[in-house]
Amino acid sequence: MAPTVSHTTKADMLAAFPETPPKMIGKPNLREIIRVMYHLMECSQSHESAASPLGLLFACLPQAMWGAYSQDPYPADPADPGLVANVPQNATPVEASNFKSQWDFIKKVHTDFTTMNSALIDRFLTFMDLAYKQDFMNARVTNPRLQFRDALAYFLQRYGNTNETERAKNKELMKIPWALQDGWERLQKQIDDSTIYAIFSGHPIPDSDIVDAAITLIIQTGLFSMQYEQWHERADDKKTWTHFKEFWKAKIELKTITNIGAHTFGFGGNTTETQDNEVDQEFNNSVANFANAHNHTQSTINELTNTNMQLSNVIPQLQQQMQMMQMAMNQMAMNGAQNGNNNNAQWTGGNGNSNGGKKKKKNNRNNGGWTGYGTNNHSNNNGNAAGTTNPRPAHVKRYNNDNYC
Repeated sequence: MAPTVSHTTKADMLAAFPETPPKMIGKPNLREIIRVMYHLMECSQSHESAASPLGLLFACLPQAMWGAYSQDPYPADPADPGLVANVPQNATPVEASNFKSQWDFIKKVHTDFTTMNSALIDRFLTFMDLAYKQDFMNARVTNPRLQFRDALAYFLQRYGNTNETERAKNKELMKIPWALQDGWERLQKQIDDSTIYAIFSGHPIPDSDIVDAAITLIIQTGLFSMQYEQWHERADDKKTWTHFKEFWKAKIELKTITNIGAHTFGFGGNTTETQDNEVDQEFNNSVANFANAHNHTQSTINELTNTNMQLSNVIPQLQQQMQMMQMAMNQMAMNGAQNGNNNNAQWTGGNGNSNGGKKKKKNNRNNGGWTGYGTNNHSNNNGNAAGTTNPRPAHVKRYNNDNYC
C-alpha cells in the first residue's frame, strides 16, 4: 500500500518562518521593499519542496531575478492534478494504488506551492501600515489564490518608482570599496542589493557589468593575483554572476583562513602582499600624522606672531603711561617737600620770636617758642613773667635739648 502524503497547513508554514525584521516606516519605497524581499526569500526556503532544487524560492522571486541564484531553468508553477486521482477503469488494484500515490504527490507539491504563496503575502503585508495595503487587501478578497509575485508587482508599481539620479547612485553603491576582513557575505550583498534594485526599477544592469564591478573590488585588495588568473582561464559562459559567486566565495573564504594563519605564525607567502599593504598603510598614516603636526605647528607660530605684533603696539603705550605716572609721582614729592618747608618757616612756637622770625636750624628752631612743659624763655601768650617756669612732673625725664619738641 502506498504511503500517505501529508499536506502542510499555512499555520505550520508561518510558524516555520524566521523571525520578522522591523516594519517599514511610513510610505514604502524600493529600498525597503528589497529589504523585506531578503526576508521573504528566506521564508520561501523554510519548507522543502520537490518543485525545485531550491525549494519554493521561485514562488518568491520574479523570473528576472532567478538567474542570479541558479543556472537551472526557471521552474514552472506546479500544476493542479484535480480533485481526485484519474485512475483508468481497467487498472489493476496495484496500478490504481500507484496512480493515487502519484496524484497525492503532485497534489501535495501544488498545494504547498499555493499555501506558500498565501503565507508569503500574509507576511509581506505585516510590514506595511494599513493605509498602504488596504486597496490590495480589498482586491485580494476577490482573488484568494493570488500569487505572491503578483502582489510584489502591485506594490512595486505603486511604490517602486525611481529616477535617473537614484539609479545612478545605485550603481555607485555597488562600487563601495571592499576589504578581505569585510567577508564574502558583505561583498555579495552589496552587489545583490544594487542588482535587485536595478531589476525592480525596470532598468536591469547587464550581467557582465555586475561581474566587472565585483571583480574590480576584489582585485583592488591586491590579494588575489593567482585566483584572478584562474578566473580568466574559465570559459566565457562560465563567468556569469552566478558562476562568480560559486568561484569567488570559496577563494575568499580560503584566503581569509590562510591569511589569519600566516599572520598568526608570522610567515607564509600568502602574507607578502598583505604585509606590503600594511607597511604602505603605516607609512601613509605616518605621513598624515606628520602633516597634521606640521599644520598645527604652523598654526601655533602664526598665532604667536600675531600676539607679538599686538604686544609691540601695546608696549609703547604702557611705557608712556609709566612715564606719566613717574612724572606725577615726582611732582607730588616736590609739592610735599615745599609745603613742609613753608610750614617750618612760618611756625615759631609762639607770638614772640627771639630770632626775629628767621628760620632756625632744626635742632634749635623752637628756642623762642613752647618749652614743652609751660617754660617760656621770654614771654608767652598768657602774659607770664620772663623766667617763670611751670612745675615739671616728677616722672618726666629732662633732656639737654628739652626746649625742642
